Amino acid sequence: MMLIYSRMAENLTQKMKNIISGKITVSGTATITSANTSADMGSIYIADSGTSTVVRLEITGGTVENTSTTTGCAVYCAATASGTAVNISGGTVKKSGTNTSGYAVYATNSGKINITSGATITGRKFNC
Repeated sequence: MMLIYSRMAENLTQKMKNIISGKITVSGTATITSANTSADMGSIYIADSGTSTVVRLEITGGTVENTSTTTGCAVYCAATASGTAVNISGGTVKKSGTNTSGYAVYATNSGKINITSGATITGRKFNC
């Protein structure tokens, strides 16, 4: 089962959220953009599902971006269960602004995000 929360509000705080299980896939020429400024959220947010050990976000192409010039993240992963929750093998993940404001990719726990050489990450990474 996959639940995706999509908010298209004027402030575009959060575009997609996976709160239980299932998988969000970003591929081809897809573009997901938000101007989220919350330090503990992302344009795509992977919540802690408790026990799910499968990949819940797969980025093989396209672009995931946070355009805020202050804080915020493009991809934020709060998963705690064993295994990789986010796999980024292609495409572009980026955070606008300075290198000290927000993250392109952020994980609350190490080992939850796998980034391979086919991906382009522009901005800071934490626990990746």
